Amino acid sequence: MKKNNLIFPSILLAIISGILALGIFLVNDITKGIIADSESTKLNSYYENIFPDSEFQVIYDNTKDSDKDSRIISVAEAKKNNQVIGYLYLVASNGYSGEVVSLVGIDKETSKVIRVIVTKQTETPGLGTKSTEPEFLDQFTGKESSTVLKAKDNINAITGATITSSAVVKAVNTAFEDFNENYRR
Repeated sequence: MKKNNLIFPSILLAIISGILALGIFLVNDITKGIIADSESTKLNSYYENIFPDSEFQVIYDNTKDSDKDSRIISVAEAKKNNQVIGYLYLVASNGYSGEVVSLVGIDKETSKVIRVIVTKQTETPGLGTKSTEPEFLDQFTGKESSTVLKAKDNINAITGATITSSAVVKAVNTAFEDFNENYRR
């Protein structure tokens, strides 16, 4: 094939590639807001699961503020009748396969965990994914914020997934530290 015969197909390929790249950019830009709204809706349903019939207000967001532990993604207040009844910590920790994000609800009055929910994880199916199950998470309910939690000590680690278990424990301890420092009565 002659050199001149390659010019037209090369230009055509460059134009097609440019159009496809622009299309991908536009689709990403259009869906970005939809994805953010979906994530926000999902997070609000988790909030409601921990503090039913409450109003929520994010009081810390690590994309805007930086005065807390870097693992804390956000902190929200839960209010009933305009009174703060608790705090919701969204905390990231390193698991075995990636980041484990946990939501920790702490009652303001008792300084105890109401509930822990693992909201995001990419752990090993059948092992680390057990971190999302009630059999593991229910151990945290009722733990006092002055307690230092340890996997295999006062929290039963998931067999074969100690690193994942430790990631959730670390998230709860991070929430405890910030709560004790900033919100505990």
